[in-house]
Amino acid sequence: TYLPDFPEKSHTITLRTALAHTAGLYDYSNNDDFEAVWLENHTLDEIFNWFVPMPLEFAPETNWRYSNSGYALATKIIETTTGQNFETAIKQLLLDPAGMRNTHVQGVMNDYLPLDYDGEHGAVKQVQDFGIIGRGDGALHATVDDMLKWYLALRNNRLMKAETKEIAYADHTLKNGAKTGYGLGFMLGHFGGDKSYEHGGSRLGSHSYTIMVPAQDLFVVIVSNVRDGKIGTTAANIAKTALGIDGKRPPAVTLPPVTMQALAGQYKHGENDIRTITFKNGTLYSRRGENSHEYKLVAMADNRFYFDDEPEVQLLFDASGLLRVQYRTGMDNIAQRLLE
Repeated sequence: TYLPDFPEKSHTITLRTALAHTAGLYDYSNNDDFEAVWLENHTLDEIFNWFVPMPLEFAPETNWRYSNSGYALATKIIETTTGQNFETAIKQLLLDPAGMRNTHVQGVMNDYLPLDYDGEHGAVKQVQDFGIIGRGDGALHATVDDMLKWYLALRNNRLMKAETKEIAYADHTLKNGAKTGYGLGFMLGHFGGDKSYEHGGSRLGSHSYTIMVPAQDLFVVIVSNVRDGKIGTTAANIAKTALGIDGKRPPAVTLPPVTMQALAGQYKHGENDIRTITFKNGTLYSRRGENSHEYKLVAMADNRFYFDDEPEVQLLFDASGLLRVQYRTGMDNIAQRLLE
């Protein structure tokens, strides 16, 4: 309908499934060729080359897996349907109506560059190169004041109709009836009995997180020019404080070393997506991928742990070798233990 030249896939892809991360589109940011040059500037067509030729990772609506490619695809559709480049279209459709005068698409920022720092892997260092990615899945630079304007415009239905907003806020359901905990661009959570709509983002040298609790007219936004991996927890704690919700950490228990050692090993989330659980210094640590940060785990029970830095992320080990990663928002992430 929107992209007549887009090649046929094994199953039909809809725009809604692409936005809901249920289309099965391969995430271009996982492509080894892309990772080798991701700090360089790329056109949208170049981004397409890293995911369009790839087969679907699963049949649409049978699984949920975060894929930046769905939003790169949406970017191309915006350009096709409006006849404008993304930067011009997003200014007319979003930034101007919301009054966001200090928000820019990366690459058209009047020579402005943020001073971003990477503090996730030891010494903090300034990031010199940024690269331009798929645009619809990121590359917007905004101030907290402008983000407040975005929230107010969204709340007051100036950016989309109330009926459209309800579609974006609705929990997406898979064919097997399972809820994904994700709408269209929003992770779905809760604070007390009130629904929340949230999202975060990060890249080399920057991190951000937003939380909306419409029933309480609460909006929390954090933008940081240092990537430290704790922004989501900090935003959630601010929301809890504002709402008067107890934000205490879950009670910890002491487990014998043999119990924790039995859980150590490798767990497969998907192709080339391995989580390694190691036992050292008297406790367990979790690392997803080769170069990611290692997180200390705190025991709540024989088979349940939480992240020391982010207590709302919990790991549940079951007797069949499955590892279930549970979040306050979104669908549980399940991994199968690999036999040694």
